[in-house]
Amino acid sequence: MQSTSLVNRSLAFAHEKALSKRKRYDQKSAVYKTRKWRSNRPILTTDQLNELGKLIGMKTIPRSMDLFMNPANLFQLNKPKLNIIHQFLLDRGLEKSRIATSKIKQNLFATRLLDILYPGTSLWRVNEQALKLQRESISEKRKIRPGLAYDQLPTCDIFERLEELVRVDVQQNIQYPYHDNEEEEEGEEEELEDNNKPKQRIVIPTHNLMSFAQERIGTKKKKDTRDIRLHFYLWSSNRICWEPRITEFTIDGKDNQWKDMDQKNVQKYGYKHIDITEKVDWKDILENRSKENDEISIEFDCDVDIKQASICTVWQKTPIELVCHLYVQTAGMYICRLIENVKAQTKIALIQEKAFNIFSKKDDRRTNIHCSRSIFNDCMDIIQREEEGRSMSGSGIGTNSCGDDKDDLLMGDEIVSLEDPILFTRIEFPARGIHCKHVACFDAACFFRCQGLERTWQCPICAFQYKSIQDLCIDHELDQAIAKYPDETKLILRDGQSFTPLEESQTKKKIKMERIYHELD
Repeated sequence: MQSTSLVNRSLAFAHEKALSKRKRYDQKSAVYKTRKWRSNRPILTTDQLNELGKLIGMKTIPRSMDLFMNPANLFQLNKPKLNIIHQFLLDRGLEKSRIATSKIKQNLFATRLLDILYPGTSLWRVNEQALKLQRESISEKRKIRPGLAYDQLPTCDIFERLEELVRVDVQQNIQYPYHDNEEEEEGEEEELEDNNKPKQRIVIPTHNLMSFAQERIGTKKKKDTRDIRLHFYLWSSNRICWEPRITEFTIDGKDNQWKDMDQKNVQKYGYKHIDITEKVDWKDILENRSKENDEISIEFDCDVDIKQASICTVWQKTPIELVCHLYVQTAGMYICRLIENVKAQTKIALIQEKAFNIFSKKDDRRTNIHCSRSIFNDCMDIIQREEEGRSMSGSGIGTNSCGDDKDDLLMGDEIVSLEDPILFTRIEFPARGIHCKHVACFDAACFFRCQGLERTWQCPICAFQYKSIQDLCIDHELDQAIAKYPDETKLILRDGQSFTPLEESQTKKKIKMERIYHELD
């Protein structure tokens, strides 16, 4: 009886394990189907991905494709497998320097490979997806302390979460208001309901905030020109962040620091963070609270049992910085589409090597529009040289089409306005959605300036909903035409391929009509 029981339990365990594997496999397949053509597609071809998958232990082609179509899976691989991928890139000239795997951390190693394999991909989104996979992993060795579910927080591309500076456990210290008269009238109780909310006090150590305070005050030389903010989060559990619908927020017993902008971020945009960058007296922290045991006290009205509190550094991007990312992202998308369409292996290797040399340059492409534009133009030069002698609507990729369809070019002449539909200024950075079918574009800087804080964006031309910056791209043909004709307000797209000024096109049309009349006579 005992042996039979052991056999039954082993069979049940094997059945549950098979079901769990099947479930995870289907989930990855769904990710592949929804993201297979996006800009986070790897720079390698399908054959190269299959070969690399076999080297790291993927037995079938679908499993190899599922692994590499989600960049977050790189952060789930161990160092030996990352080393195999790195050696694979070295052998094909996509990586020039060797890495001492014993001295580099696993996350930094995966980040290095991510920059090579997925050019133009948002690192912070991949990191959050990787943290989600790690948190939901069945491996108990990785669950030393469950991570907070930052990936489930409402956010947008204007906020890039960098690192967690402070994470503290909160004790039960809710202070309920005291009432002298228990027989108050019901009407007065409703009016004073918001003022009688219980108060909660959280103590935050300052030793992890010293480096930020030094850069904020200016005592430490600041090399980074980005606008780094501090976001404060309140967690009722590891996966649930409390929405701060509060009316009073004080630090170190000062006056109420809950502003209208804080209320707007919560009620209008639906964010769950509190920006404490301007609320903390950083000069006082540097002068009087620089010791390890010093702390700051945060008090707010809250009737929820808060378990943990955290503070993260967040890069709040300007509209121009978002445009920089859009240029690099579009360049990566075009290069990956070119590699997918080229058949000759010698040409593929040459294109991959050139693309690596472009994207591996050490510059300030994330904040400097000239650097990001240079990367974009260099990639377009590679594509145009490859497209010489071939039809743009045939075997080419169609650089004036950002979508995934190759036959959606509009044939015939079409007038395109260079006036931004949002602010009615001349377009400087022409952009549109990857799913939009119209040729007209809007100015990317104006778009981010007006809709940057919104969690979902909307096309100002066709009202299509954009989920993130991944749904946008730069129109290369129109970008070139805007630089070529700085005084024009309208251009004509001839046969879906090239832009010409309106007057020049009308002149050519008039000459053509006169020639026809002359032949008829």
